[in-house]
Amino acid sequence: MSVALLASLAMAVPAGAAPTASLVKDIRPGSADSTPLNITRFQGKVFFAATDASHGSELWKSNGTAAGTQLVKDICPGSCSSAPGAPRSQAAWVPPESSDIASVGGRLFFTAYDTNHGVALWRSDGTAAGTKLVKDVYPLANNERHLGDLTGVGSTLYFWADDLTSHGPALWKSDGTTAGTKLVKDPVPGSGSSPAPSHLTNVQGTLYFTVGGDLWKSDGTGTGTTMVAATPNPSRLTAVADKLFFAAGPGPDLWTSDGTGPGTHVVPGSPAKPQGLTSFMGKVFFAGWDGTWRVWGSDGTMVGTQPIQGVNGGGASLTTAGGALYFDRSDTLWKSDGTMMGTQVLTTSAGPTFYHLSSANGLVFIQALANYPSSQLWSSDGTPTGTQLVKDFAAQPEGLPKRSFQLRAPFANVGGTLYFASADYTVAHPRGQELWKAVP
Repeated sequence: MSVALLASLAMAVPAGAAPTASLVKDIRPGSADSTPLNITRFQGKVFFAATDASHGSELWKSNGTAAGTQLVKDICPGSCSSAPGAPRSQAAWVPPESSDIASVGGRLFFTAYDTNHGVALWRSDGTAAGTKLVKDVYPLANNERHLGDLTGVGSTLYFWADDLTSHGPALWKSDGTTAGTKLVKDPVPGSGSSPAPSHLTNVQGTLYFTVGGDLWKSDGTGTGTTMVAATPNPSRLTAVADKLFFAAGPGPDLWTSDGTGPGTHVVPGSPAKPQGLTSFMGKVFFAGWDGTWRVWGSDGTMVGTQPIQGVNGGGASLTTAGGALYFDRSDTLWKSDGTMMGTQVLTTSAGPTFYHLSSANGLVFIQALANYPSSQLWSSDGTPTGTQLVKDFAAQPEGLPKRSFQLRAPFANVGGTLYFASADYTVAHPRGQELWKAVP
């Protein structure tokens, strides 16, 4: 179905009118980027790192209005960047895909840099006075990242850190106080560049993580932090009810764990190269390769592991909204109830390529790329006529630094409003990456 036809159908059906996308605030006017990063929901607002004309990358907050979009605190004064939640330089052993900002126990925790402490753990209650250093775990004021992967379990924050003592990278926890920020366990005793705990994941109150090729779990105590099983190169840890699913092995393959050694194994009958693991209806859904790319569902058993697509469809990104599963592959958006019979194509576009999916207020939002490098935002209410273009941010004009996406994922859903960062080249004077919102 062409973009033009989708647009005409949307106009004919008022109930399927697209959400509206609008700029929240031009924090750094002109073509330069304010570069909103690590957009995170906290206290009914979004918090993020951004740069303006007077400050480097610092902590900001927004309630969705221009007046309510404000600098929280200039942690590293002047043009220096504290880079909240974002690593500066990092050692080779730092795990990939780390998240360095998290809302836990009524506080916003994040990593930040200043010239006195280097990169350290900070917290904020949303005010300048309440934005404080929690603990400088690594007592050298350099700009290397020696902690990260911030993850909440209940009201406790967990993360990995290297304290430059007799421990290498180890598991730590914090209650938001200096005294309550402490080592849980060093999985590989001794100092040095041992693998850092990574892929920290909360499974119904139990923390799972990986150390090199091993799967571990923790209840927050040293004695309760134990290795579960040797699993080759585990990644993509995903909680599904009380089970853990992840990718591991040379394939890699789909694995599952119930927290015991015998209960940690390859899922029988599953395809190779699982991607986009997503929890839905008590199962894990993912894109897998069995000679063709298609989306599968699994409950961890052979009988319960089945494809939900009969043709090459893939599933580059998966999300849930309004009680349904959505996934995309190139120019096609799919919707499913988790069964083969209940899986259907919503639209096949003749123009844009679909990438990242997110959801807000029962709608699916789609990061798309058309007429490279022109970014678009699409949305879907789960019907073909309700799958439509929200905004085209236009192609980059000549003379500006080229980028693959001016509309950057991931997005943040706060109270049914979707927040994201994008440049806008539809205006007379091109605008760099700023904070935007889409309202259903």
